Order: sequence, then C-alpha cells, then structure tokens
Amino acid sequence: ENLIKKGQVLDTLLESLIIDKSIKVSDLLIGDKNALFIAIRRLAYGDSYGPLQIKCNSCGVDNNTNIDLSQIKEREYDLSKLTKGENKFSFVLPYSKIPVEFKILTHNDEQEIDVELKAMGKIHKNMSFEVTTRLKHVLLSVNGNPSKSYIANFVNNELMSRDSIALRKYVKECSPDLDMSFNFECKECQSIERVGVPMTVQFFWPE
Repeated sequence: ENLIKKGQVLDTLLESLIIDKSIKVSDLLIGDKNALFIAIRRLAYGDSYGPLQIKCNSCGVDNNTNIDLSQIKEREYDLSKLTKGENKFSFVLPYSKIPVEFKILTHNDEQEIDVELKAMGKIHKNMSFEVTTRLKHVLLSVNGNPSKSYIANFVNNELMSRDSIALRKYVKECSPDLDMSFNFECKECQSIERVGVPMTVQFFWPE
C-alpha cells in the first residue's frame, strides 16, 4: 500500500520479476515496459481483463467491458530506422531545414519529465509546458550543437510550431511500442471507437 501511494508499485513489480539484474527498469523504453506489463498480466491472470467501466463518447452511457489482451499487437515498425545498440536518430526539420538528433525516451527520462512538470505546475498553475519539456529531453543536438542550454533556447524561442509537430510525429514513428488500444462497441448505441487500455493498479491486482 505504501508503494501504491508513492506511485512506485509497478516499477517495484518489474524489478522483482526481471531475472537479469543487470537490466535496469530506468533504462527500459516505454514500449518495452508496456510489452512487459501485458505479458506479465496475461501470464498471471489470463487474457481477459475486466470487467471495466468504459464511457461511450457518442451517447455518454457507461458500459461494462472485458478486454482480450491477446489482441494487443505491436505497432508496425520500420527497423531500418534503427542503428543496433544506439538510441540516436536524425531528422531534418521540414520548414526551417535545421538538422537535429533525438533519442527515444526511457522510463528514467519520463520520471525526470514528470518531476519538472510538477515543479513548473506549482509556479505556473494555468500553463502547460509538457510539449516543450519533452522536446528538451528528446533532443540530443540541434544543428550539430549538443549543449543543453542551446537546445533549451532553441525549443523555447526558435522552434516553429509546424516543425515541432513534424518532429513529434517522426519521434512517434521511430518509437517501438504496442498498440495499447482496442475496439470498443457501445452496447447502448452500437457505435465503435478505438479506446486506450486502462492500466491502473487493478491491472495487476484485480478486486
């Protein structure tokens, strides 16, 4: 219960289940963590996850739904984008034509981003810095310059919105992951939509 309150319970679960202790949870890519979570859940409790209460976006009715976890598959991924053993990718911003290098975020990166966003949220309560904060962690160099201060200034003052959108889209394309969504059909209005799989503590400790 103490780990649940601290938000550390899932990380502790992974650490206890990974046999090779040279593999650190903090170094895992988010897609790898998602794949491990799904595999662990299926081995522990089977493929059926639920019942879950999902609200239909069309009619607003709450539905009790079970998810078949065996249907969650890997997103299509172009392996030619990868250099084996290196977390570094190149991209030329389409409008400014500036070359950049970036990495795929690890679990440790995500934790650092969360800490920074919470700190900024206390100071600027009505503003969101998530996009710019994530980009500062994603980018390894801009125009060949790896300086963190240079990258931060570029993101804050020089990066055009349309370049930012294109970069974030390409980063997503380069990030291996599972398709963490499923086809939800409303029992009331029969509308069908793609819905993200809810992953809470109950995912591993059903009531």
